[in-house]
Amino acid sequence: MADKKTSAEKEVSTTEIKSSKKPSRNQSKCGTSITLAIIAILISLGLVAGGFFGIKKLRENKQQFAKMIQSNNTSITNLENTLKSQQQVLNENKQSIQSLQQYSYAKNVNWVLSEAEYLTRLANYSINFNDDVPSAISLLQTADHRISLLHMSSLLPIRKLLNEKIVALKAIPQANLEDILLKLYAIDKEVGQLPITISQQKITKDQNSTTAKDSQWKDTWDKTLNTLKNVVIVRHDSKQIEPLLNPEQRTYLIQNVRLILQQAQWAALHKREKVYQLSLQHASSIIEQYFSQNQQATTSIIKELGQLKKIELKPEVPNINDLITLIHQYQEKEIAKSAKQDS
Repeated sequence: MADKKTSAEKEVSTTEIKSSKKPSRNQSKCGTSITLAIIAILISLGLVAGGFFGIKKLRENKQQFAKMIQSNNTSITNLENTLKSQQQVLNENKQSIQSLQQYSYAKNVNWVLSEAEYLTRLANYSINFNDDVPSAISLLQTADHRISLLHMSSLLPIRKLLNEKIVALKAIPQANLEDILLKLYAIDKEVGQLPITISQQKITKDQNSTTAKDSQWKDTWDKTLNTLKNVVIVRHDSKQIEPLLNPEQRTYLIQNVRLILQQAQWAALHKREKVYQLSLQHASSIIEQYFSQNQQATTSIIKELGQLKKIELKPEVPNINDLITLIHQYQEKEIAKSAKQDS
């Protein structure tokens, strides 16, 4: 009996426990719902507050951005004004620089023309006083190069005349002074070995006119003379017969020829055309008159002297005074133009 009570009590207690557990689950469900609602409300309030503060922050940022834009616009305006003022200053400086460049360019043109005139005068001096054509060509080429650096079409007439003079000077045949002196030195050495002409005395025959006593002797004599005329030919030499030279006279003759050849060498060194030609002519005449023409050495020397006489030591050169005048005229024009710009 006791056991049955006990089991009955357990069942009653179990039933009570179960019945007590059912309300707690409902209560937990209700509490969870309330909590979630509160959280949702809080989130909504947070979102609203965040949105409010966000909008407020955006407005503040917008105002600050607007202020920054306005400040930047003001700065840009100031910069534009500064740039305009600086641009004006730059334009003024540019104009000043251009005027200075024009002034400097005009001065440079005058300087180059003065330099070209000076070089041309030096070339003229080299031609007329030093007989130095290569140096004159070099000086004129330098003047043409200096003018070409200006790149001025107005100066083309000067360059044209300059190049004409350069071409004319280059066309002048230049004597090789070294070859002339060496040939004259070789002839001077050979003169002492030339053989002197052996003079032959002219045989004259006096014919005595005899009177034959009888015509028979006269006829015989005439026949004999006619026969001799066909056998012996007598040639009459109209030249004056020079006597044979003694050793002292031969030495004097050779020394005289050598002295004349040395005079020709001096004339070649100093470009004395007349003295050079006369010396060679004199030496050639003496050799032809006093030395044997049958020897190869004599004919060779005479031929060599003839070749040397054909050489012009001082050929005709072009006149460049007109070039100097033209450059000077252009220089005066540039000076007048610079004076107008300065005024």
